[in-house]
Amino acid sequence: AVAKDLEPQQAAQAPSGASGRGQLSVPERQKPSGKFQRAGGAQLQFLQMLEGNKNSKAPLPEGTLLTEEEVAKHSKAGDCWTIFQGHVYDITLYIDFHPGGKRQIMQGAGKDMTALFQKAHPWVSMDGLLGKLCLGPVAQPAPKPAAQPVAQQAVATPPYRSPPLEVLSL
Repeated sequence: AVAKDLEPQQAAQAPSGASGRGQLSVPERQKPSGKFQRAGGAQLQFLQMLEGNKNSKAPLPEGTLLTEEEVAKHSKAGDCWTIFQGHVYDITLYIDFHPGGKRQIMQGAGKDMTALFQKAHPWVSMDGLLGKLCLGPVAQPAPKPAAQPVAQQAVATPPYRSPPLEVLSL
């Protein structure tokens, strides 16, 4: 048998080849030692899930303004919104599919994560991956009414009295 057809342990014990250079050894494959995210889905599975879902994002309650303050209220794994390049995304469904793990994506929960996203993977198309989860553009909060200056109290002035006119006869 040829050494490459043998299991790694058997290959190390295989007789030397015809060239007489010694034994052929195939190193055993090492198991990865790094930490990996818990078993979730792959990016492709996530995209297929979105395709099968006609309504992949929850409907917004009537009158909801997509302000930064509103986004900040949605910062938990079960209800997670984020802002990317001026648009609000409900990324709740995506959290378990993020290749970097839940911990990484939650850094952008409830706030603008544009800088974090661009730093980690500027080549990724956010619209291509999560476009169906876009809730809309960030709304500017309604301006607070400007405080009206207190009207100055009118100072009572005595009515203008003209001096009596003298009637001259001609």
